[in-house]
Amino acid sequence: RGRYLVVTVPDGAEHSATARALTRAGVSVRAGGPEAEVLWRKLSFLAPTALLTTWAGAPLGPALDRDPAVTGALLGEVAALADAQGWPTTATDIGSFLRRLPPSLESSMQHDAARGGPTELDAVGGALVRLGRALAVPTPVLERLVAELQARGSTSR
Repeated sequence: RGRYLVVTVPDGAEHSATARALTRAGVSVRAGGPEAEVLWRKLSFLAPTALLTTWAGAPLGPALDRDPAVTGALLGEVAALADAQGWPTTATDIGSFLRRLPPSLESSMQHDAARGGPTELDAVGGALVRLGRALAVPTPVLERLVAELQARGSTSR
């Protein structure tokens, strides 16, 4: 649905057959560091964006502003999980990145939930909740948002 597509791969993978095929198809491919960094960089904005827009039923700007305490706590929990996995970041860093995105941005999870279809709730939010438990990192806001979305009928695919 977006107007841009950039695929970030771990250092060294930019020369893989898949990366070359994507480049030939017109997709921008860039190297972005070690694998864990690439994955956490994506998850640290994807998870809050998907969870907040779906929870608020609104685009990213209004979703970030709906409940600043929830937003701040969620970003803090995601940052704590990333840090525990070796990618140091802060809630402020994640929030600053999200604020640079278009405030009208809507997530695919939000669209899927609005149409009553299956969502990636378990793959995104559920995975972070499970990671928090495994690492003994408290995630009460993540758990709350996932539970609320499940109660609304957001099913997983």
